[in-house]
Amino acid sequence: MYIRKFCFAFILMVSTAGAARAFPQFLLYQGRYSNNGVAPTGAVAMELRITNGAAVACGAAANGTTLFWTSGAQSVAASNGIFAYKLGLQADQITQDPVFSGINWGAPAVAFTIDVCVSGVTLTPHEPIGSGIFALYASSAGYAASTSLDSSSVTLQGNAFNVANRLVKLDGTGKLPVLDGSNLTGVPSGLQGPAGPAGADGPAGPAGVAGPAGPAGGTGAAGAAGPAGGTGPAGSAGPAGGTGLAGPAGPAGGAGPAGPAGPAGAAGPAGPAGGAGPAGASGLLAFGYFYALMPGDNAATIGVGTAVSFPQNGAASGITRFSASDFTLPAIGTYEVSWQASIAEPGQLVLGLDSGSGPVELAHSAAGRAAATSQISNHVLIVTTALNSHLSVRNPAVNATALTLTPSAGGAKAVSASILIKQIQ
Repeated sequence: MYIRKFCFAFILMVSTAGAARAFPQFLLYQGRYSNNGVAPTGAVAMELRITNGAAVACGAAANGTTLFWTSGAQSVAASNGIFAYKLGLQADQITQDPVFSGINWGAPAVAFTIDVCVSGVTLTPHEPIGSGIFALYASSAGYAASTSLDSSSVTLQGNAFNVANRLVKLDGTGKLPVLDGSNLTGVPSGLQGPAGPAGADGPAGPAGVAGPAGPAGGTGAAGAAGPAGGTGPAGSAGPAGGTGLAGPAGPAGGAGPAGPAGPAGAAGPAGPAGGAGPAGASGLLAFGYFYALMPGDNAATIGVGTAVSFPQNGAASGITRFSASDFTLPAIGTYEVSWQASIAEPGQLVLGLDSGSGPVELAHSAAGRAAATSQISNHVLIVTTALNSHLSVRNPAVNATALTLTPSAGGAKAVSASILIKQIQ
């Protein structure tokens, strides 16, 4: 990392009609920065500082002894590595930095230098500040305080205007001091200014010595009665008085608790027989019997996932038909279901319950056979959770074979398939 540095300090004084214009309080610092031979164009993060040449860590705050002023971390524009920065101004490069203005450039035995920090590293060597900066110091009262004047033309008279043609010594900040006007005479009094704001209350003084007691005042009015005191201990019993007159009878007391039951008495004669009670409820809440006769019914095979038809009506009460293969269970409750059918192939049958979103096969109701023509039957209990659910006997959807209901099994008589539904709860 390499930096070539140039420092320019511009000091300008213009006098007009005896009044001095304020000096610009900054140093224009210019340099060229490169890193491993590469001179960047764009923003470069750096910190510029005024020190006494001592090693001070980058990012430290000004302390007035080794680090007198710092720009803080700034983004400085560079063009082909060349950059410029006004030392003594704040980050906006316009506003005067009071820390810079307060540097005592006339401090003895201080060699002021300019340091540059890049990426947390202080670049070397430190750049000594030339005579340009001391033009700033020469414009201050601090310089005037250390200058010898010709005593034949000027007399230093301290801080009092008590003799004509005397020079007044400025204070350490270059300002007029508070002046002693006690010896001025013949100065007319000015108008009295408005009263200043009241000062803060001073601290309370110590308590004075107690005065003698005054005469006793008259008796005051009686105060309100205080609360009643607690009950005192009972006194000793006095002598018994004579018997007084009998008082009136008090009201009757409430009935006392019942006494224990006495021994059981002898059994009385039997009473006459009562009338017949009403008929009890039926053991079944609803029932329905439906069947099919083959040949004729179920002429087509029962496809996978479809229901067996029971188109013939038997006795029924409360259980109704919804279709040839589906039956309506009107109430929520427990139903006992028995069914049978003669099947020609190995297969299975299962109950399907539709609560409103399509039939759901009830796993506990599945029944089947492995071989030979025989009946498939089952006898189960089911529970409904919705009104008007639909029940059917189905060829399970997971099977692969359609089923044939046998038109004649064991003889010439038509064979039936049936389902019996009973609501028991």
